[in-house]
Amino acid sequence: MLSSLNKLVHRFSSSNKQISITTPIFYVNSQPHIGHLYTLILSDAYHKWKLIDNYESYFQTGTDEHGQKIQNSAKQAQKDPQQFVDQVSQKFVDLASQYSISYDKFNRTSDVSHKEGVQHFWNVLEKKGFIDMKKYEGWYHTSDETFVGEKDLVKDSSGKFVTQSGQPVDWVSEETHIFVLDKIREAVIKYLENEKPVYPEHYNNSMIKQLEELKDISISRPKSRLTWGITVPSNEKYTIYVWLDALTNYLTGLGYPNNNINKIHLSNNFFHIMGKDILKFHSIFWPAFLLAAGYSTPQKILIHHHWIKDNQKMSKSLGNVVDPVELGNKYGIDSVRLYFLSEGPQDFDANFDEVDLTKTYNLFIEGFINLMSRVFNKKIIKDGKITEISWVLNEQDLEYISKFTTISNKIQEHLDKCDFRRGYFAMSELWGMTNKLMTDHAPWQKDISEVEKQKSSYLILESVRVLSIFLYPFIPQYIQNVYQLMNIKNDRINTNYLQFRIVDKNNLPKQSFGFEELSSEFLKVDIDNKKLIFKQKFDLQKKI
Repeated sequence: MLSSLNKLVHRFSSSNKQISITTPIFYVNSQPHIGHLYTLILSDAYHKWKLIDNYESYFQTGTDEHGQKIQNSAKQAQKDPQQFVDQVSQKFVDLASQYSISYDKFNRTSDVSHKEGVQHFWNVLEKKGFIDMKKYEGWYHTSDETFVGEKDLVKDSSGKFVTQSGQPVDWVSEETHIFVLDKIREAVIKYLENEKPVYPEHYNNSMIKQLEELKDISISRPKSRLTWGITVPSNEKYTIYVWLDALTNYLTGLGYPNNNINKIHLSNNFFHIMGKDILKFHSIFWPAFLLAAGYSTPQKILIHHHWIKDNQKMSKSLGNVVDPVELGNKYGIDSVRLYFLSEGPQDFDANFDEVDLTKTYNLFIEGFINLMSRVFNKKIIKDGKITEISWVLNEQDLEYISKFTTISNKIQEHLDKCDFRRGYFAMSELWGMTNKLMTDHAPWQKDISEVEKQKSSYLILESVRVLSIFLYPFIPQYIQNVYQLMNIKNDRINTNYLQFRIVDKNNLPKQSFGFEELSSEFLKVDIDNKKLIFKQKFDLQKKI
């Protein structure tokens, strides 16, 4: 049902608002980890939100399958490189499926269509005079597949140069193809200064400084040391640099060059989401390549931070790596999605803790799901429906609606910026308000008139309806139960329906709700069986 809902929401979106959301394509030299999963969930949540916000949203993810590290990893595994990348890439496909990641295109750099697109892009850059051939020297960091300036290196205890994280580098001197950055440097600086695409903004400023000091970019590797990649179309002795290859996936995923970089890209609507470690490639290299080719630059490059464990970087040697597949199997995808989006490393490195995950979801149960269990009670909603709208909203009711609307507008602002942390905490304020409203009105009491009971039900149900639209990107599986329970139609799951349905301050139209009618039998069956509303709390006493 989830995929059909996504398609229906997509169908009802407006074609004049477009966005192309991307994760970086994930390098397949090792298994998926929770860093990959966080980027996937954050990007997917933003994609789901933009669909709700009436955008034509196109969401790409995929795997980066070429380069020296892949060649070495395949050799160590005693496998053919293609066989090796096929197996690891499938693990990323499976992970996305497990967590209800609703991408439109899964890109693989070993696909023939991608290879053809990269070679076409190379030819465009070469024809425009941005590719030269010369001797290139420098310290090469194999792990990142890039040259590193000496000022960014340190010496280890033996006096050898290493990266600041302690990884080895090798001195390389070779004839190679060069992207002449000097020809486009000023245009890239203007792009960063004027459009400020990188967020948070302090990263944008640091990239301008780095760009001013960066020399020309080596964009090929001799076949003598790298065979696993895409051949330079004008010189078969060379393999195209893995980052030029990988970045071009954002174009080939849109059908480039056959679709002539379709209208989504031409309208400057790339929204790239990634970890801070690959910022240079996306905010300097990528805009430089695009501007050199005469193409549009990304609208936004959103940077997030990393998960750490026990306040240390996760690594196999420390034994603190978290398996995202096992995590989902243990807690369910909604609980993991909720934790990642509300507590994840969006603004700073975040310490992953399963106890925190359980506490986060249990608080959600105590808040929103407790509200659901209170609302859908036959003592409150007689016969499972609101029959007459004959009440008058008093000043207190209107004040509640006004405050609810103000916070709703703030939530929209946060989600529009892909700030799910702040958006979620504002949502928790809303369901706290709604729970209090329910306690204050006490519609279950026998001495409450039917008119007052139905007015209370209206206010509470409208609150739940609006909250359910906001919560869909966070917990899509559970929220579909809410839509089913409230008979919310697919064409009403969008930002046009985030306001309380009021004609004037004294009355309401009968058919204005996001729900038409609640079936008492339907309610009775599902509440008794605890299928749609209730979720079991995690037992914090269990050994984790």
